[in-house]
Amino acid sequence: MKNQASLQLVNNTELTEKEIREILIPQKFSFNKAKFITDDKEGIAYANKIGYPVVLKVVSVDVIHKSDVGGVQVNIKTDQELSQAFADMKQKINSKLPAAKIKGFLVGEMVKGFEIILGMRQDNKFGPMVMVGAGGVYTEILKDTAVRIAPITQIEALAMIKELKIYDLLAGSRGQKEYDILALADLIVKLANFSLSYPEIKEIDLNPVMLQEKGEGYLIVDARFLK
Repeated sequence: MKNQASLQLVNNTELTEKEIREILIPQKFSFNKAKFITDDKEGIAYANKIGYPVVLKVVSVDVIHKSDVGGVQVNIKTDQELSQAFADMKQKINSKLPAAKIKGFLVGEMVKGFEIILGMRQDNKFGPMVMVGAGGVYTEILKDTAVRIAPITQIEALAMIKELKIYDLLAGSRGQKEYDILALADLIVKLANFSLSYPEIKEIDLNPVMLQEKGEGYLIVDARFLK
């Protein structure tokens, strides 16, 4: 059964990250800790609750590439830095995208890990096409991806991961730390099944997904849906 938040997809072309979290977290997708705020005082209170450093991101469907317009700031270490980042972010976005409607901001914990991208595109003929690859800043540089048609089994998901150029790094080659490949495979399967259940969602981008060391899972740091 679809949860209540999914009903917003009927009228919205795109969802904010806040709304995406409200859909995916109840379905056992793992995200970093974060809270939606509308002023810096709320942000400071939450940052002190979870501990610094934190990340601040704008929440707006009109701001797609946040880093290009100053819509994200990482490694904020103090109350003063957070308050300043809040003011600077509003000013930069209003200057570069004056028509953008800002709903608020997300304050979230800083997460380390191996950056992975997961995506889905609805194909008119084949249905959901699910992709996994090197994420973060390496997405466009390496262009290292593998694609399958949903549904996807655990074995197929593991095969996708093994196709990647970064696989040896994930598997801990030459004495390096090993990352949680099984958790990533589970996430691929889950995203494929989710896409089959929600055909009204035409595109999904989870980037980056911070893959943790073996046995520690993953945390989704940023997400985008397009109807």
